[in-house]
Amino acid sequence: MQIPDLFIDWLNPGFSDDAKSEDYLNLIPYFHQLGYILNIKDGKADPTSRVNEIRDFIHGWAGVRGLLKVAQPICPL
Repeated sequence: MQIPDLFIDWLNPGFSDDAKSEDYLNLIPYFHQLGYILNIKDGKADPTSRVNEIRDFIHGWAGVRGLLKVAQPICPL
C-alpha cells in the first residue's frame, strides 16, 4: 500500500466556529480522487487523539522512506 503524500485534517467546526461549514469549493471529492487522506474533525473536541493520529501518520510516512534517525521519541506517546 502506498502512503499518500498529503494528509489533511479539516477542523469542522473549527475551535471558535458556531457551526459546521459546507465544502463550497467541492474539494472533498477532488482530494479523494487524488488519493489524499482527508479527515473532518471537530475542532472543539480534545485534540489528543487527533495529534496522535497525525504523529502516527508522520512516523509511518518517514519510516518507509528511511528518514527516522532518532533512537528515542522526542515527545512520548
